[in-house]
Amino acid sequence: MTETYRGWPNRETWALRQHIGDTWNKRAADVTRDAVTSRPTWNSPRQEGAHRLALELKDWTEETFAGVIYGGDGSLAACRLVDEVGSRWRVDFYKLAEALVDEAVSAAP
Repeated sequence: MTETYRGWPNRETWALRQHIGDTWNKRAADVTRDAVTSRPTWNSPRQEGAHRLALELKDWTEETFAGVIYGGDGSLAACRLVDEVGSRWRVDFYKLAEALVDEAVSAAP
């Protein structure tokens, strides 16, 4: 059975999307533009941009979770992110990155 939540692969992916804002929208546009100019041969620029962005999102959430769990970042925003996302391993970073790249492409002039 396929689990979906509000159009996302699962609740954790949806929750992370709710917490990332304009900074990641801008980053998606930058990564997509870089993927277009670097002209990867094995992926389309959209796929390459989504792949790169997914890796960045995964690293960022790992750092954020570690900061809250092991001390360091006790900001309210970081604590809410950890509390509401819950299981970072269940987040579908690629699907989230694809959505951000698609939004960036559709918003481009």
